Amino acid sequence: MKKVRPSVKFIAVLLIVISSLVMSEGIAELFYYIQNNGLYFLLSKQVNKKTQKDSMALYREPFQIKKTTPYRIIAIGGSTTYGFGVGPEHTWPKRLENILKGKFNDRYEVINLGRLGGHLSEFIQNYENSINVFISRENWIKGQRPLKDELADWGWKDLKPDMVILAPVVNDTAPDYLYLSSQGCAADLAGSILAFSGNSFFFRSFALGFYVKKALVLIEIKNRLPFENNDKKLAMIKNEYKKNLEKFISLFDDKNVQIIVFGFPLLFNTEDSGKQADLAAMYWNLGDVSSVEKEAAYLPKLEALETEVRAEVALKNHNVRYKELGKKIKSLPFKERLKLYVDSCHLNDKGVELLTEEMYEFIFQK
Repeated sequence: MKKVRPSVKFIAVLLIVISSLVMSEGIAELFYYIQNNGLYFLLSKQVNKKTQKDSMALYREPFQIKKTTPYRIIAIGGSTTYGFGVGPEHTWPKRLENILKGKFNDRYEVINLGRLGGHLSEFIQNYENSINVFISRENWIKGQRPLKDELADWGWKDLKPDMVILAPVVNDTAPDYLYLSSQGCAADLAGSILAFSGNSFFFRSFALGFYVKKALVLIEIKNRLPFENNDKKLAMIKNEYKKNLEKFISLFDDKNVQIIVFGFPLLFNTEDSGKQADLAAMYWNLGDVSSVEKEAAYLPKLEALETEVRAEVALKNHNVRYKELGKKIKSLPFKERLKLYVDSCHLNDKGVELLTEEMYEFIFQK
């Protein structure tokens, strides 16, 4: 009997593998078409073009890349900077700009770069290129990153700021605290593949990759284990927060830019409990108080952790100006404090006004 040469065997196996992949992709495309009334590879391209159309779509107000005033301040942060819960004229960047215009005419401008759900990892990315899509902190933790088609052709460095005000609040720790867990072997493997898949052509372009990714996410979730040691979990979050804050401030080390780091006050203090959570839920007309009770329990821990990290990084490691704002707000009785918030993290118009006045005094009257 004539022996088959190894090279022929290899080619035969390769053809079988390729044929299987092509057939699997065809089935996946058909399944996706039935579910979504469109082919995956066509719809994904349309989404990329749509996100590329307006690189400033997720910012609160339009702004010019080219400098229009002698002194430019850029305000960076999450939803507290964007102004969740308040109108465009009542965000702290707009209030600060109005104060400066009233005192110094048109010498200053303040650009609001706050992003809903924004976090330090995203801010670092946006220094090089602006991200046209929203990627939640939870997905960022899983390894999802913006694709090339989802990046603008400009970055925050092109704004050429004279001052950077960084006001990161809760997005850099709370999602990690809620999401972070120890991994089983299967979850660890699935998570590693997901991290690799962020910019992969296969996962981005083929329906088969889309369904493989969904399966990997499911495997990772199902094989996640809760952390038994909460102190270890907090230590991991602290290290990650510190690393990202160091990296962000270091972006401006070699430039003639003044950096100011602020911390914003969260509603609940350490001594608050279920009683205060019930009052808050009633004040905001919420039927389910369980989520507010959880926030009352863990947000003060995260606020203390963030405060410790900000002080160490800003003052000891980089010698940049830093202050935790809202100490007077935090010292108010709970019922009075509650009147300044729209939820556990975001201040209302009056609260933002008080904070902006304190911010102005710290920056310009010292």
